[in-house]
Amino acid sequence: MTSKKNYELIASISSLDKLKETDIKLLDAIYLGHPYCFKYRSNLLTNLSDLKEAVFFLKASGKKTYVTTPILARESEFGLLEKLLDSLSRLEVDAVEVHDVGVLRRILNDFPNFSVHLSHFLNIYNQVTASSYIKLGVKRILPSNELLITEKQLIAKTPGAEYEIPIHGQLPLGMSYACMLRTKFPSRDLKPCKQQCSQEHFLDMGDWKMRCVGTSMTSGADYSLVEYLPEVISDFYGFRLETHFDSAEKISSLARIYGPALEAASKGDFSDSLSWELLNQVKSIANGQLCNGWSFGMSGRAYISKEDINLSELKTAVNLG
Repeated sequence: MTSKKNYELIASISSLDKLKETDIKLLDAIYLGHPYCFKYRSNLLTNLSDLKEAVFFLKASGKKTYVTTPILARESEFGLLEKLLDSLSRLEVDAVEVHDVGVLRRILNDFPNFSVHLSHFLNIYNQVTASSYIKLGVKRILPSNELLITEKQLIAKTPGAEYEIPIHGQLPLGMSYACMLRTKFPSRDLKPCKQQCSQEHFLDMGDWKMRCVGTSMTSGADYSLVEYLPEVISDFYGFRLETHFDSAEKISSLARIYGPALEAASKGDFSDSLSWELLNQVKSIANGQLCNGWSFGMSGRAYISKEDINLSELKTAVNLG
């Protein structure tokens, strides 16, 4: 009999087709739905029959089922949100992810049985904020992405909730009310939505690269903590692959890398040679473009590798636990 893991590897998947095309064997949980825009084709947040099938599919596969909600909850879209929440109350999902205070209040008041996860968009920068949300009944917290690892570790010591961090993916840098890919400069009129966000659109500024996904800018490079899993494995429960805009093939490949990597870290079997091997595997998927500078108090677009800097010096510089 295998012992229960004390962590979860989680991916984000927006549509039923992508879910069924993804190899989810090494994933423990899935965040269903595309939180950036209700107009995204096949978005499980608006295709409620697909959402029901996706939930049943995950339950049959023995996976935890989490469903996200819109990051920007526009007044005009609250009708769609109400339909989503009502549907989720009948589907008995394991948790609902919330990005907006108004949505949080609505859920706490009208759907008290929901287990609530808070995303980094709720701007959780310290233990006092985390504690305030925990008192409201929140079950899991993802601290703000731009914090140092040490600051996230400190927040994760706040009792009463589970904690989650991203370990790979294109991290969002902010949100826009209007879709930037549909705006015809200098006019503010929006062109018809032709699913422009389904294609890759990058903004290059010297050596700084960002990706535009319509209502958000994300890091152009893939954020990765693959070398530092031993340093964070004991502080957090959820380890997230930010894969909203990735193909099923890439999500499957990431799961096959990070699943064994987390297991090795949890067992204390994470050797230097394994770390280097995993890094090269991740680079091959990300076309060599990685970043993690935020986690170490440096430029967000930088990638800080254990091969590039002495870890003891890094610990001294940023108090890495």
